[in-house]
Amino acid sequence: MLRVQFSNIQKKIIAQETVTVPAGTFNCYKIQVIYSYDTTIERYDYIAPQGLIKRTTKTETTVTNMNNYVENVATVTITQVFEATQVDIK
Repeated sequence: MLRVQFSNIQKKIIAQETVTVPAGTFNCYKIQVIYSYDTTIERYDYIAPQGLIKRTTKTETTVTNMNNYVENVATVTITQVFEATQVDIK
C-alpha cells in the first residue's frame, strides 16, 4: 500500500462566490486547500448550504530521470474539475 505523508496542509476560506454547475446556481464559500510534499496539490472546494457543489484540483509534480537524480526532466500538471449534476434536499 502506498502511503503519502504531507509535510504541509493549508486550508482557508478565500471568497464567497456564486457558482453555476449543471445542478443549478448556488451561493458558495470558496475554500482553498494546499497539500505540499514531493508533489503540490492545490484544491478549491465550493461549499453551499446544500453541500459540496464544485471541486477543482490541480496537481503539479516534477518528473526526475530514471536514476532518481535531482535533475528535472519535466513538470506534469493535472487539473480535475468535479461539478454537482443534481442536488436533492429532503
